[in-house]
Amino acid sequence: MISHFDGNAGYLEHSIPNHRDYADCNCYSYIFFNGTLASEFQNPNSSKMPIAKGSYWQKLVAVEQALSAIDPHTGAPYEWLAWFDADVIFANNEKGLADVIETYATDHVHLLIASDHFIVEERDFFGLSSVNTGVFLLRNSEWSRNLLKEWRASFDHYKNHRTPEQSALSGILGGFDDINSELSRTEKLERVKQNPNVAVVPQRVLNPKIVDDYISPEGTVWQPGDMVVHFMGPKPFKDMIPNFLECLKTDKSGRTCDWAHLGSVVIKLKALFQVVYNG
Repeated sequence: MISHFDGNAGYLEHSIPNHRDYADCNCYSYIFFNGTLASEFQNPNSSKMPIAKGSYWQKLVAVEQALSAIDPHTGAPYEWLAWFDADVIFANNEKGLADVIETYATDHVHLLIASDHFIVEERDFFGLSSVNTGVFLLRNSEWSRNLLKEWRASFDHYKNHRTPEQSALSGILGGFDDINSELSRTEKLERVKQNPNVAVVPQRVLNPKIVDDYISPEGTVWQPGDMVVHFMGPKPFKDMIPNFLECLKTDKSGRTCDWAHLGSVVIKLKALFQVVYNG
């Protein structure tokens, strides 16, 4: 299990122990990388701080390093690597990553990943990415190492994109230019699904989000019992993390950990989504 953050964020004091607890419960190794791992991804001409710092691309370096790491229990390289953004929280320690691999990874599949989603998903806007790199499982193989090389080499082309490393991977997996393509998000996803080495798993299996914005496709939002929940999006969503973890302490099932009890700001944002996108 691998995660990374290149600065300070209040939620890290909650998410890192949560990751380690899940890893301990399931006998997985866990590595958290902090800071800038490779300066080559910096883009100082960008006005957006994460893009200027190259934050999104640091996960490639972390994963590359983990591919060469040795499992202290077996003395051999790890068979699979699991990437989790630092704002991903484990909500069910009884669901293991090995079960996900056994269910969705045939012999020729080297990457397990979920689709991306957006608050206007049903309108299928052009320019949206097909997959979300917040969580993915990668087999330790030659295919994976070649993928990372191609992904890293795509930096110059995608470095100014809104979701640079994510759109880069989308285009690589689907065989299209994710900046200049006129494909819709749905068409992009179908192209990725045709890649024989990739399994696009259901959203709730690997990467469900916390807040239902009324028009999300069915199956994208966290439900009690799901393994993880991704607090992706603006800071108010991430501010919900400590309340969510506190709720899980008293209700392990998570059935009372509804978004409405986790933060008034989120309630206001949700109401705004309803007004803007549902008239």
